Amino acid sequence: MSYKTYRNIQANSCDPGSLLLLLYDKTMIEIQKSILQLEQGEAIHAALIKAHLGVMELDKTLNFNVLPELAESLHNLYLHILLLLGEATSESLTRALNLLRQLRETWEQAAKKTPAAEAV
Repeated sequence: MSYKTYRNIQANSCDPGSLLLLLYDKTMIEIQKSILQLEQGEAIHAALIKAHLGVMELDKTLNFNVLPELAESLHNLYLHILLLLGEATSESLTRALNLLRQLRETWEQAAKKTPAAEAV
């Protein structure tokens, strides 16, 4: 079984909290790829587009009916991250990566407290 097949099965069979963590992981991997490619003088377009799509997907998971203030804050943070990605400098990509890493850690702690945690 290939790694891609394994990840697809994992994504299709996990709870919403775990799926959200997978989305964070994949998005952060694409940002890390962008940083490395940028530092090596390579084109970063493909990885950067995937990172943008990952952040946009994270934003789409927000539920403004449950905790509207939290959802609005996260929405604004995701917009900020998209702006950082748009700058496409090593510094801005690193800042975006660090923000996503902190958010992922927070969601991971929340998922541990509520195993079937749903995205806000």
